[in-house]
Amino acid sequence: MTFQPIHHQRRALQPHSPVFEQGAAPRAEPRPHTLEPRETTAAFEATHRPRAKRAPSPVFEARGAPKIPRSDLGPAPPFPLGPRLDPLRREPPTGEVGLSPLVADLLADTSAMALRPSDPSTFAFFDDHVGGAVAGSVPLNTGSKNATSWRLWEEFCRDVWSTPPLRADSGELFNLNRERFLVAAFVVWLQSHDKIKSKIKGRSLPKPDTLMGHAYAVRRVHVLNGRAFHQFRLAKHVLRTFSARYCSLYGSVAPTRKEPLSRPMLKRLLAVPSGLNIGRRRTLVWDSWFGVNLAAAMAVASSGGFRKGELALQDGVDHTLTRMSRASLFWIIRGTIVRAPTAAQLLALQPGDKAGLLAGPCKNDPWGAFFAAHPLYFAYDPEDADNTAARLRTFILRCPVPAGRLRATPLFTSTSLFEPMRHRDLDCSLQALLVVVFGAQGAEKYSWHSFRVGLACALLAAGAPESTILALCRWRSASSLRVYARISFDDYTSWLRRAEAEDVRAIQGPNLPPLPGQAWPGTTDMVPGALDDSAYELLERALRDLGDRHPDDLHELAARAPETDPDDFVANFERLGSLAAEDHDAGAEDAE
Repeated sequence: MTFQPIHHQRRALQPHSPVFEQGAAPRAEPRPHTLEPRETTAAFEATHRPRAKRAPSPVFEARGAPKIPRSDLGPAPPFPLGPRLDPLRREPPTGEVGLSPLVADLLADTSAMALRPSDPSTFAFFDDHVGGAVAGSVPLNTGSKNATSWRLWEEFCRDVWSTPPLRADSGELFNLNRERFLVAAFVVWLQSHDKIKSKIKGRSLPKPDTLMGHAYAVRRVHVLNGRAFHQFRLAKHVLRTFSARYCSLYGSVAPTRKEPLSRPMLKRLLAVPSGLNIGRRRTLVWDSWFGVNLAAAMAVASSGGFRKGELALQDGVDHTLTRMSRASLFWIIRGTIVRAPTAAQLLALQPGDKAGLLAGPCKNDPWGAFFAAHPLYFAYDPEDADNTAARLRTFILRCPVPAGRLRATPLFTSTSLFEPMRHRDLDCSLQALLVVVFGAQGAEKYSWHSFRVGLACALLAAGAPESTILALCRWRSASSLRVYARISFDDYTSWLRRAEAEDVRAIQGPNLPPLPGQAWPGTTDMVPGALDDSAYELLERALRDLGDRHPDDLHELAARAPETDPDDFVANFERLGSLAAEDHDAGAEDAE
């Protein structure tokens, strides 16, 4: 089972290993396994080779898509079948089977509910397939972070404590305290590690949240390997101390986010002359295949709020049905939906025509269940050369794709051989353009995500309601709106001036005036458990009159006190009467 980066335990599986003989429950006769073969591991492996790749069903291609007429868009790109194996997994020695920690635990299980397959190769079979599926469910970026953090954790456990990195579950208090101490020590150790550095210039200490991020990644690896890992109590106290120290040195732990790129800023970027060096021994030429694709991608990112990961692929990742393709682009010409328009139809576009784009799965919608059914529309404006629909028309005319290859071709490509646009292509190109327009220091404030932030800010400035901003930016939570939809300083000061001119007239219910015949709230409402004011007035009068009373009067009053006396008031009152009598007699003797 190939989960996250764990150096798998090696163990040879023998048909009559003691592991399969132990257990509290009596062992039943072996039953034929439902997976062939039933005899030997060699025969089992020989009959379970990877199946040949086959084209996905047309039903899958139509899932989640709006009801739009389809033309001959060609076959789908090859979809990778089978599990995506962990690249850090090591091949086991000859004759042995590499087991995941979870399956190793299952083999050592001696309880009544232990798994005891008749064929020991069953564990190896499901270890590969279930484990591969689990590893494939982890996003690439998350998997990369997990691998980095796990290497640091292995180094820490090995070099500092000589203890296994994959921790065992235990509910005993001593073991829990040990694990809590270990995680807290890991956070302390990370702060002084030479590989953990701050990305903010001028700051030597990394952010405390960065340190805890490595600890949380270690927990993800444990969870994927079937181990509980929740010992963060001491580590959180360490985090608070580190946060206070960080703030005392740098003033704040506020995250550094990229600034928005507006539509006018996009026009300035697209107006940079050709011939710009964009790195990797390449020069940007706007009329080239790459330049036309880049300009269209920038326009789509600005108008559609697309993330970089939706428009380009990471290195080593192939184009599949889960990505936007050239078939995702369609047109509405004279009110008619056209999936694959001709050049004549595109050249005859008029005001009112639109370009439509089917959004593919994304970070917050990996299966396309929420946003794939809602296309994006860009109105054509012949007066604006940088209009998104106009840029897409130029893109289709200058970079044609045969109708039979539309679905197999990524939406944006870097060469005429239909090589997918990569993250590095977009990053290098945008960074070079930003330096020309805003300078090296100003360019650090922006990235490809700035287009998405810019759309949210523009919608907010235009007075769009929250629901509209969430829909157009494809956010599922209003918390993203609070982070990225930032109000401009002009709107801020305008709203503040309007607020200063208002005379606020509001009152809460508890502060309403009393009903007729009732007094304003007094001591009894402000002090919990306080008596009515009249009770304290009687107490003061009693204490004042106490010295004028004869002892016989006090004894008589004590006898008339209530029987329920949880505070020994009556007993104390009687004692007070006795003391008063003694004082009275002593005074009489002195007088004699």
